[in-house]
Amino acid sequence: MMEEEARKKAEASSICPPVGQQDMGSKTWGENLAGRPGWQVLSAVGSGLAAQHAAAQRFPDSKQHNDEADAYRHALWNIKMTRAMSPQSAADFANSYEVSGQDPPAEHRMDLYNNAVGRAMATDPRFSKMSAQELAYLAYRNNCFQVRSK
Repeated sequence: MMEEEARKKAEASSICPPVGQQDMGSKTWGENLAGRPGWQVLSAVGSGLAAQHAAAQRFPDSKQHNDEADAYRHALWNIKMTRAMSPQSAADFANSYEVSGQDPPAEHRMDLYNNAVGRAMATDPRFSKMSAQELAYLAYRNNCFQVRSK
């Protein structure tokens, strides 16, 4: 049993990207939108709505707040944006969303972390053939996310 746990832990550590503390910057959502090409704005908003819907489908009993569904939604949103734009543009949208939010600092840190997990996994060539939902679910299955409640 201990060998199996060690194997799973080693496998997860090779899948989960090393993500440190993230800085959300100071630009609000509105400030970030100014001067952005329309397709990027549509992509960011559409990716967010699609991620919210996918999380509700995968975790139907969740309120999507500080739990695995919330982390999955954040990572999926960032995977989709990274693949559509770039990691930096995705970070700009995600970070400005957090700056504009009213969450307590601990929740912001958790969301920023899960956003960064999504961006890192989206740029990892090992996962390039996986769909965004498959990749976010892989992160979930391997406990790559930070959550506050179980």
